[in-house]
Amino acid sequence: MFVEVSYITITSSTAKPHYVAILAGATSFCTCMNIINQGMPCQHQYQILLQSDKAVFHIGFIHTRWFESMPSETSRYAYT
Repeated sequence: MFVEVSYITITSSTAKPHYVAILAGATSFCTCMNIINQGMPCQHQYQILLQSDKAVFHIGFIHTRWFESMPSETSRYAYT
């Protein structure tokens, strides 16, 4: 279920604009697919974190491959 959908353009970039959807449970998804392809939130999602009171960041949104070591208390939330 969608909680909020935003149309994002980054003015310092020549890239296409994207949509960021905030889903139930505070998970966000961007049409650029960076979180799927790279395993970390994109600049569009970070922009939504600054603009929306419904967006939430959690360390588990970053794939474990980007960590040298994973703190045990966050491992159950890890995006693997």
